[in-house]
Amino acid sequence: MLLGIPGFVLAAISMAVTGPVMAQEQFLLGENDTWDLERRADPGTPEGGLALAQRALAAGDHKRAVSLATDWLQRHKHASMALEARKARNLVAEALLVRGDALSARGDYYKALYDYEVIGGDYPDSDAFVPALEGELSIARLFAHGLKRKFLGMRIVKATDVAEELFLRIQQRQPNRWLAEEAGMELGDLYSRRGEMTLAIMLYTRFIELHPASPRIAEARDSLAAAHLATVKGPEFDAIGLIEARSELHRLAAMHPGDTARMGVEARLVRIDESEAQQLLHVARWYYRRGDPIAAELALRRLRDRHPSSAAYLEGLELAVELLPELPQ
Repeated sequence: MLLGIPGFVLAAISMAVTGPVMAQEQFLLGENDTWDLERRADPGTPEGGLALAQRALAAGDHKRAVSLATDWLQRHKHASMALEARKARNLVAEALLVRGDALSARGDYYKALYDYEVIGGDYPDSDAFVPALEGELSIARLFAHGLKRKFLGMRIVKATDVAEELFLRIQQRQPNRWLAEEAGMELGDLYSRRGEMTLAIMLYTRFIELHPASPRIAEARDSLAAAHLATVKGPEFDAIGLIEARSELHRLAAMHPGDTARMGVEARLVRIDESEAQQLLHVARWYYRRGDPIAAELALRRLRDRHPSSAAYLEGLELAVELLPELPQ
C-alpha cells in the first residue's frame, strides 16, 4: 500500500495512464520534467468516455467513477463498437475494473467482487485480468481476517467462506504467478486460525512443493511445523505431530539459517524435545500402573538416553526410585 492507496487501485491508475484505453490521449515531457497533456481523448468515443471514469477513480471521486463506469457499460458492453474485437474486450474489462476498484475503495467489497469475477471468468486475456485478481486477493485478505459482509448497511455477515473460495480461485487462475503463492499462504493461514490443522498442513505442504523458490518458503516451513505441533494433544496421544514438526524445523534451520533466530526455531526444538520426553515418561508411568516394572524401567532408560537434560527426566528419576524395589535381581 502506497500513501494509503490499495495496490489494486494503483494498478488501475497505472493502466489509465499507459493502457490502450488512453491511447487517444497523448502526453509530452515538459521542460520541468512533467508530463503535459497534448491531446485529450474525445469523451464521445468509447475510449474517451472510459477515460473520464478512470480519471474520476484516480482523483478519488469513487462515486462518480462508479456512475461513469456503469453508464459506459450500459451503453457499450453489448453494443457493436467500431473497434477491433480484442480492443473492444479490453475496454469492457477495464470498465469493469474501474467500477470494481471504485466500489472496493468505497468499502463495498462484496459488490466489487461481482465485477472482478466477471473479468476473471470472461476476460482472462485482457489487461485487466491480473489487476482484478489483485483486487480479489486484497478483499479476500480482509474477509479472512474477520471483516464481515454488509447486510442492510451493516457488517454482520461472516465472510471467511467467501475468502476461502477466492483464495482457491486465484490459485486456479494464476498457478504460476506470485498471486498464487500469496493466495496459497493466506488460505493455509486461514485454516490454521480456524483450527483446521489437517487442511493447513496440506496447504503448506503443497505450497512448499509448488513454490520452492518463493520468498515466503521459510515462512511456509515455519507455519507447517507450527501446524504439526498444534495437532499434538498431549503425552498420552500419538507423537507423529512432534516428529513431523521437528523434521520441518530441522529443514528450516538447514536451508534458511538466517531465519532461525527470528522464527525462534531453537526454542521450539527445545519444546519438542521436552514434549517427547514427557511422552516417554507417560509411557513409563503407564507400564508401572499396569504392574510391569521391567517395561517401565526400559522406558525410563530411553528417556535418559534421548533427553537427559529435560525436566521429564528429573521426574523420571523419582519414578525410578519407586519401581526399583519391584525389579527382579
